[in-house]
Amino acid sequence: MSYQEDKKFSDMIVMQSDFKKILIDSGLFLRYKLSTKKEDIENCIDLYINNIPVQYRNQLFKLKNIEYYPTIRYKREHNIHQCRVESEYFKIKNCIDNNKKYPIYLIWCLINKKTDTELDILKLIIVDIKEIYKKPLSHFKEIENYDKSSSFLVLKNIPYLMDYKKGRIKK
Repeated sequence: MSYQEDKKFSDMIVMQSDFKKILIDSGLFLRYKLSTKKEDIENCIDLYINNIPVQYRNQLFKLKNIEYYPTIRYKREHNIHQCRVESEYFKIKNCIDNNKKYPIYLIWCLINKKTDTELDILKLIIVDIKEIYKKPLSHFKEIENYDKSSSFLVLKNIPYLMDYKKGRIKK
């Protein structure tokens, strides 16, 4: 998927699904607003929740026989802009290393897309971004998405701040 397709889909999840309800019910977050395009591209910030910068990533549920874990975009190998091949993982690391604003949390959702307008959040996991960078890059498995337009790092075996699985919240 292109950046524009990813952004449109992710924003739709945030605005039209149970996303807000799950976060509010968790007691962790109460209000939010979308970031600017510049903040998204330069700092990987998609959203502010309680004025805290956040990145969200939504993944479509496709296969029933695998376990899904949060991921962070690693590369877009086929991006027409060479400067955007290294993606969120590298941009956030650069922001941290250079004392720039970066997302404090990653909110990852596993989405079951029933129809074009009906979505179901199967999992919602919140990760402290700094936990990702405490581990060496070799700790994470790199996977490609279905159309091979991007690769991601699987965020397994790091602590989660919140883990929502269809109807229950574990903090």
